[in-house]
Amino acid sequence: TMSVIHFLQDALQAPQQAAALLGLAVALTGLLYLLVDALSYRRIPDLDVPLTDEEASEQLQDAELYTPALQQPGKIPCYDPSSMQLLGYAKAMTPTEVREVIAEAKEAAKVWRSSSFSQRRLLLKILLKYIIAHQQEICRVSARDSGKTPLEAVLGEIIVTAEKLSWLLKEGEAALQPSRRGAGVMASYKSARVEYHPVGVVGAIVPWNWPFHNIINPISAAVMAGNAIVVKVSEHCSWSIGYYGRIIDAALAAAGAPPGLVCFVTGYGDAGHALVTGGVDKVRGKCLNVLPGCMSFACCMVMCERHG
Repeated sequence: TMSVIHFLQDALQAPQQAAALLGLAVALTGLLYLLVDALSYRRIPDLDVPLTDEEASEQLQDAELYTPALQQPGKIPCYDPSSMQLLGYAKAMTPTEVREVIAEAKEAAKVWRSSSFSQRRLLLKILLKYIIAHQQEICRVSARDSGKTPLEAVLGEIIVTAEKLSWLLKEGEAALQPSRRGAGVMASYKSARVEYHPVGVVGAIVPWNWPFHNIINPISAAVMAGNAIVVKVSEHCSWSIGYYGRIIDAALAAAGAPPGLVCFVTGYGDAGHALVTGGVDKVRGKCLNVLPGCMSFACCMVMCERHG
């Protein structure tokens, strides 16, 4: 009788012991994952991107107020729309200068099209790490150039940009893999598939409303697909590209990407026209509204050619 009782006790304790061991194994696996993730994160290079006094200051002191009389030939006046404080001037690039930028990007595209997905992911990881660590600076510059509040900048610049980069890191390579297609009944003896190949240089014309997200969005997709990209920023929001451009340049260098892989154009309608007609392989544009004297383009971009 006693042996039967002991047998029953052992049988009842066995599931409890198994559950405890399973819980311990899950906990150890979770800790190991966190440890590996932390070590991997530490291995991502850190960027050192200096800020100007205007970019670093919470408030501008004794800044001159902008008036149309302050316009200068060949330059774009930049000012804070919320305070009308003058921030400085950006270069109004000529069509010749825009075509020179495109030519530089074409040379970089020849190198980058052969880059590995591992290197492309490294570039995006470097950008994402910097964005998370420097949200305040990015939002300050965005708010100052666009006139938005810092809270709007967090929602429209940081959160959506981080999500886009995270998605590309997880899904980008898989999305660009060849995929099979049905050939139909009449061509059942054939097979079909879609392959994605870098197109070369993407041209992007972006609006003013989210100066950081509007450049990172096309840049991240273009470089993940193996392309170079030339981005024309809005003439109504050209001051912030000084800081944001330095971030991109530092990330490219840290990832071992070729110089000129990502280039920026500042200017008016003639600069946008030169970008679209100057030899880029694909164009992406987004038009919010049409302003007098401005040329707008609404184009659809496919980052990679489809070969079926």
